[in-house]
Amino acid sequence: MTNDRMMAQMSGKDGFIAALDQSGGSTPGALRLYGIPDSAYSGDAEMFKIVHQMRVRIMTAPAFTGAKVIAAILFEGTMDGEVRGKPASAFLWEERGVVPFVKVDKGLEPEKDGVQLMRSMPELDALLTRAVKLGVFGSKMRSVINLPSKEGIAAVVAQQFDVAAQSFGKAMKTDDLKLQQDNHYNLGNTQYRIGQKTEKANTQETIKTWEQAVQSYEAALKLKPVDADAKYNRDLVKRKLEKLKKQQQQQQNQDKNPQNNQDQKSDQDQNKDNNQQNQPKEDQNKSGEKKDQPNQQNGGSGQPDKQDQATKTVLEQAEVLSEQWAAA
Repeated sequence: MTNDRMMAQMSGKDGFIAALDQSGGSTPGALRLYGIPDSAYSGDAEMFKIVHQMRVRIMTAPAFTGAKVIAAILFEGTMDGEVRGKPASAFLWEERGVVPFVKVDKGLEPEKDGVQLMRSMPELDALLTRAVKLGVFGSKMRSVINLPSKEGIAAVVAQQFDVAAQSFGKAMKTDDLKLQQDNHYNLGNTQYRIGQKTEKANTQETIKTWEQAVQSYEAALKLKPVDADAKYNRDLVKRKLEKLKKQQQQQQNQDKNPQNNQDQKSDQDQNKDNNQQNQPKEDQNKSGEKKDQPNQQNGGSGQPDKQDQATKTVLEQAEVLSEQWAAA
């Protein structure tokens, strides 16, 4: 399958990723550097036409092949355009062996809490729909972290997961059943992570999001019943849901019966040592190592997704550093 070959190239091949996604804000300056003055065009339409011609020259250059360039990030207008009579994404993959991506963000918001979030993307669904039809492999978006701010980094992560969930949902609209299964699984993982962010502040919202995660894993299992990772993650989230619902019910009972709070606190203190010594089974993986996060898989293979683990490690390190600097 085409998607499998693209995935293999992105995950296992050395090379460069070409950035052909410059948007309108910085394009006039870039054109000036190539000797094209502002007077050479009138309005954005003509400007982007000139830029597309420049990108076509790059993509059709003899050296621009998958031997060195494993992928290219396309500006929306470039994705919608053609190269030698073919859609740009089709030309890149079929003629050059270059995996096509599309830039989806619309620039950055002003800095707040040491970070710059992405601007609102009201047309994201329409853009993703076109990208799927054109055979685009993935999307690119960016936020900027300027300072080790815990609140700012948390906002960036939350926004990225929200957009990821929207993107996976749109990617379901494909005839490739394996790709559908992968997307259901990845959507479940994303929904689980989103729910984690609200677990303390908004229990009901977490319950709602984790119930959606269970549904996503169920959908993945319908397409691939032998997917051990999807089954493990579904069961894990179900257990966490049951535990969270019990905690919510206990809290509601305490709110209604405040006279019982002291007795319940005493019971909790009495069992504190036992709780610390006995690790719940849901937090143990098959090898006996601590495991309190759903498995991540690459293309439903049953193996952990190395890229996802790397991303997770970066985020965890950022949060640890943020806490250390905040305490300094």
